[in-house]
Amino acid sequence: MKKTTILFMAIIGANSGAALAESIGWQPINSGGTSYDSDDSYNRDSSYESSSGNQYQYNLNKPTDRIRYEHDPSAQIRDKYNPRTNIDRNQGQYGGGIYND
Repeated sequence: MKKTTILFMAIIGANSGAALAESIGWQPINSGGTSYDSDDSYNRDSSYESSSGNQYQYNLNKPTDRIRYEHDPSAQIRDKYNPRTNIDRNQGQYGGGIYND
């Protein structure tokens, strides 16, 4: 191979590597606030209080809240390990994502 061909290939290779290393300007977006610590208006409007006074992130009587609850593993874990959730559900109270006091 000629020296000019090798030099040309090296320049193309260096430039294509630099193009791949450039920042794409990606920014994360808020997907609706599934965190129960969030202060957004959705969580305040959608919360649920059982007759025993327990506060929940989701009102599982609403279809939209049921869908959000299904995709919120932290809320499900809070319910799984909190005995107050089972007490409420045995009384027909359907909140999801109990807030820890």
